[in-house]
Amino acid sequence: ARIVFDETYYVKQAYSLLTLGYEGDWADEQDEAFASGDYSGLSTDPDYVVHPPLGKWLIAIGMRLLGTESMVGWRISGAVAGIIGVLLVARIGRRLLGSTLLGATAGLLLAVDGMHIVMSRTGILDIFVSTLVLAAFGTLLLDREQSRRRLAARVADDLATHGRLRDPWGPR
Repeated sequence: ARIVFDETYYVKQAYSLLTLGYEGDWADEQDEAFASGDYSGLSTDPDYVVHPPLGKWLIAIGMRLLGTESMVGWRISGAVAGIIGVLLVARIGRRLLGSTLLGATAGLLLAVDGMHIVMSRTGILDIFVSTLVLAAFGTLLLDREQSRRRLAARVADDLATHGRLRDPWGPR
């Protein structure tokens, strides 16, 4: 097992969240020791934290399920978030474009995108941000559709009842 790129921060902080409940400070040059299962470099002093803990807690879930000594445990939550991201892009594409073929194509293009593959196979926070942004955008689309349906129903009700809109600015 080997820690790569920014995993040096997030994986060790996720482990710290599991054991201390907060991000503890690590001694310098602890990547190899951590990857081999030696967690003695963790102190009870708090670390200087620059990112919110949600993504680190998601990494910690994978570590709890598959073990802290397994790099698959560090990375499984990111992989799941990456898969969910592909599904969200396909659904959002379908909803925006009105075509199952185009929605599936959008999902396929994200699934084979090199950056998305790397981000979803590494224990870092970027994939969680992108997946949560996609989820937020998807809920925005759902809200837009619901609002349009309610507006259309109110306009239809005004037209059926009064033959015109009661308010020149439209229904409230």
